[in-house]
Amino acid sequence: MVYIHSKLMIVDDRVAIIGSANINDRSMTGERDTELAGIFRDTQMITGRMDGKDVDVGRFVHGLRMNLFQEHLDCFSDECFDPNSADFFKNMWYSRAAINTKAYEEVFNCIPTDKVATIAELQAYKASPAMKDVIAEAAEDQLQASVKGNIVLFPHRFLEKEDLRPPLSSKENLVSSVIYT
Repeated sequence: MVYIHSKLMIVDDRVAIIGSANINDRSMTGERDTELAGIFRDTQMITGRMDGKDVDVGRFVHGLRMNLFQEHLDCFSDECFDPNSADFFKNMWYSRAAINTKAYEEVFNCIPTDKVATIAELQAYKASPAMKDVIAEAAEDQLQASVKGNIVLFPHRFLEKEDLRPPLSSKENLVSSVIYT
């Protein structure tokens, strides 16, 4: 079995780092995890836009970002051309993620969700039927009409009113949480 766990960082549409390496002792000492990463520094430049200004960007790295934006945002227009503009983040990235999240939550009752702040709310949310189980055709129509790409919002407020620390008498509290973080 092959388990693939990878990361990607694109810097200014000029450099891309692609691989599985983490910046921690597990990856960097070479004694625990087997990691690999490639750095691509583009040398063939084309004109791109960053924060409203024309700049030189790498042909390969810029093309990689544009392909990823097409896949994750369903964006095939010049809207995706300038990733540093405030308009892009607000009107494309965040807006698309919010629309997709709302559709998925309405159709599937996704967990985790910011709609749930307590264990009692979680139990009630799980007990309520999802649209897909009640009116499947409407659920499919909702997804087709709303979802574009596959980006969603991260639920920052899930169970925020609960104290999720283990009890003091538990084995999990015998070792400092610093070990796990």
